[in-house]
Amino acid sequence: MKTWIRRSLLGLATLALLGGGAVLVGEQLALQRSQRHIDVNPQPVALRSDAAAVERGRYLYTSRGCGDCHGADGAGRSFVKADGLHLAGANITRWTGCARCATASSPTARRCA
Repeated sequence: MKTWIRRSLLGLATLALLGGGAVLVGEQLALQRSQRHIDVNPQPVALRSDAAAVERGRYLYTSRGCGDCHGADGAGRSFVKADGLHLAGANITRWTGCARCATASSPTARRCA
């Protein structure tokens, strides 16, 4: 066999081995990263409920366009609901029951799944 063909095949084999090694190393690193555990200690946040804080929150909610997705009352708003697709803004109010489950006798009855 000619020398240049032999060298070309040797170069291709070397590149294939290096490529395979890179793939194996990448898979191992990805596996290690996917199995790591990070402990996060959430700290409680003190919520202010004085009149000034509530008014500031109302101002931020209306001025930043939050109501476009979350609705005027923050209970969420549906954009698309058809053919198994439901796109909606999240309910960001404190949970007090939902309109679907509430009754006149018990507005916070938890019957939703």
